[in-house]
Amino acid sequence: MTEPEGGCARAAPKKSIHSVKSLAAMAVMHFLNDLHPTLLPTFLPSLVKKLSLSLGEAGFLSTLFGILNLVVQPFAGFLSDKLNKPVLALWAPLFTAGGAYLIPIAPSYGFAMFFACMMGFGTASFHPQGHGLAGLSGGREHLGINLAVFAAAGQLGAALSPLYAVGLIRVIGVPMLPCALVFVI
Repeated sequence: MTEPEGGCARAAPKKSIHSVKSLAAMAVMHFLNDLHPTLLPTFLPSLVKKLSLSLGEAGFLSTLFGILNLVVQPFAGFLSDKLNKPVLALWAPLFTAGGAYLIPIAPSYGFAMFFACMMGFGTASFHPQGHGLAGLSGGREHLGINLAVFAAAGQLGAALSPLYAVGLIRVIGVPMLPCALVFVI
């Protein structure tokens, strides 16, 4: 309890169960979204070998992903402000994961670039609406902690990504990677 000027005590605002569930859902989505684009560096060595890519071509895939992510985010933010439903936060991670699972089986450099673009588009579309929904899930008085939990979940996904990639390849193999999309859906 805090005592404002005037001497009347008031209860500190509490988080509702709905807001905790909403934040947890957004944190899980952020974890899943950020788990996937960071698969690219783990998959690059085998892609270089498979497609006989130069180091410049391999590096450009990461650059392409990053530039698309950068350019699309403001537009996705504008669109998410216009939408009444969390469409981008729910569906964009499928593009991120789809690109990540398809890039190792790309039959050509053109397809690899397309899949890198899919990842960039997906993650750029997810983040503005995801941040907004996470921030709103507990009201203004919990904005800092909500955004911190949301950000930490994404960082955890990115940190575990290389281990996840190696595990996937060992368990199901590169040709079966697109089947891993079932776990994202």
